Amino acid sequence: NGKAEIGLGKSTLTLIAAYDQRNTTNPDSDVDFGPVNYARSTGNDVLRTTTFETRLDTPISDSVSSLVGLFYSRETSKLHDETSLLPAITGLPFNVVRKTDNATEANTYAAFGTLFWEPSDALEVALGLRFDHESRVARSAVVTVLGPLGSSGGALPDARISSDQVEPRLSVTRHWNDQVMTYASVARGYRGGGFNAPTAPTRTYQGDSAWTYEIGTKYTSADNTIYLSGALFYNDYKNYIGLNSIAPAAGGGLVTVDLNTGSVESYGFELEGILRPTPAWTISGGLTLMHARITDASAYTATTKRVLASDRLTFQPDVMGNVATEYTIGLGGSDIVLGASATYKGKRLAATLNQTTPTFLGGYWLANASITYRRGG
Repeated sequence: NGKAEIGLGKSTLTLIAAYDQRNTTNPDSDVDFGPVNYARSTGNDVLRTTTFETRLDTPISDSVSSLVGLFYSRETSKLHDETSLLPAITGLPFNVVRKTDNATEANTYAAFGTLFWEPSDALEVALGLRFDHESRVARSAVVTVLGPLGSSGGALPDARISSDQVEPRLSVTRHWNDQVMTYASVARGYRGGGFNAPTAPTRTYQGDSAWTYEIGTKYTSADNTIYLSGALFYNDYKNYIGLNSIAPAAGGGLVTVDLNTGSVESYGFELEGILRPTPAWTISGGLTLMHARITDASAYTATTKRVLASDRLTFQPDVMGNVATEYTIGLGGSDIVLGASATYKGKRLAATLNQTTPTFLGGYWLANASITYRRGG
């Protein structure tokens, strides 16, 4: 990873580049997770990602400035998997080996810019726009080896994804005084689609997008002993990429698939605060109330031919909260810190393929306490 900043008159040019590589080897493992040894799998994969970004920050006048930039990302991956279906499942006197090779390439290009306007020290307006072009291709081959009977299969048709997305953003911030500010924002975000395994019945899934709306306020007391912030939000998702599912795999067995659930909306309220009764004592806490529901699951049903038992999002509670406190005892050159915290997570939907009866996980509290001794570094 590398970053460089270059001064160009009143402007600043920022250059960022990164390269990441991951190599994974999967040892012989059980892939059906059942009590009987039906299937075993081995494999390996390589993932390489290269990204470049350039940004230009320019003060246009005392009240107007701009940020414009370009972004490029290239991602390549190669995967090889060999899954053996054992006689216990096939009934044949030999193993049936399915060899899967999958190579993907993804190129993403983006241009973005934001204009900042400060008509006064108390008010700031930011208007931004981003354009993304995404192109992905997957090349795959599946060969099934039937022991002494030979093999079948071969290369599959290429799977491709291409999309163009426009993502605007507008925010307004008002500083009422040195202690209180409020803000409002509206923006559209996008998350790219992807590929499932070559043996999956659905080879690709679309990207999802969301319009987000938020208003909030922040307060800090003059002596910095009290900090409070709160926000109201509403999010509207299209083609939401939800929890993955399982489906029959080509050649036998099951395969995990990612897919679009449909339309989702969520809205709620967040509150957090910090109180310092004394320089040595800190109390903090937060509360989130969120109503997140699937409003249209037709995309899920069209892909899986199944229905969902609940309109709730998996593992997403309606209520979350936390509270914590720390007290520092100074010992002259060292400290003892007494700490305690509690976290609450409300009832939430569990992962299930049941089409009629949803499974819920109960809410719970998590409590922690600690004593820490600190000296120097």
